[in-house]
Amino acid sequence: MVAANTSKTFWARVNKRGPRQLHMRSRCWVWTANKDPEGYGRFHWQGKLRRATRVAWFLATGSWPTAGALHRCDYPPCVRFSHLFEGGALENNRDSHAKGRAADHRGDLNPSRRHPERVPRGEKHPKSKFTTNTIRVVRWLYANSTYTQADLAKRYGISRPQMCMILNRKAWRHI
Repeated sequence: MVAANTSKTFWARVNKRGPRQLHMRSRCWVWTANKDPEGYGRFHWQGKLRRATRVAWFLATGSWPTAGALHRCDYPPCVRFSHLFEGGALENNRDSHAKGRAADHRGDLNPSRRHPERVPRGEKHPKSKFTTNTIRVVRWLYANSTYTQADLAKRYGISRPQMCMILNRKAWRHI
């Protein structure tokens, strides 16, 4: 039997208005208290520091997950039971491979390739000098006028190699 105050204490540390992941229909319930370096919630339960996902599983089912509580939403601080499934290392590896989040044969663990939705791109990047419209104008000017890459680079205050990358769609390729 779960002590009512322990359950209240746990849920008081959860924001039920969290982000909605692209492949999920419901919002994540975000753990707002203590987290480990990977972003997974931690909660003291019966004298032990436990993963918040395991505690959420226990509160929903009345039993501890045999191996672990894994995320369907791939959002480490999420503790919503409908976003969790039971599994161990094998299921976790299969899930990450199926979603393209696992290291490739060379051991590539670059976060921008494992979680591309978390990388700010274009004008959402904090250091961006351009907007989507500016990129379209720059590309139109280069294609339909006598401006050179050097002319456009000088006009917009960036280096010629950076302008070359924009015009050849190596930078801002999503536009």
